[in-house]
Amino acid sequence: MGRSRKKYKAEKCVACGARTNYSKQDPIDYRYGYVEGEGQFCFKCSYFVRNPVNKMSEKNLTTSIIVFGIVFTLFIIFLIFVMIL
Repeated sequence: MGRSRKKYKAEKCVACGARTNYSKQDPIDYRYGYVEGEGQFCFKCSYFVRNPVNKMSEKNLTTSIIVFGIVFTLFIIFLIFVMIL
C-alpha cells in the first residue's frame, strides 16, 4: 500500500521568479523572506533586494550628498569665523 502524498507547488520569488523552498500551504510565520503585502522572496532576493542597507534609492542618495555638502560648507565657514576671532 502506498501512502498518498500531496505535492504542493513551490512558490516563486516575486522579485526574480526563482522557485522558493516554500509552498502556499506553509505558514507565513515560519517562512524566511516572506513580506506581507508583497509575497515570497527567494533567499538571494530577500537578502540583497529587501535589505534596507542596499535599498537606498537614487533620490535619497542625492539628498544625502546635498545635505552633507551644506553641512560641510557651514562647518568650514564656522572654522574660518573662529580663526578670525
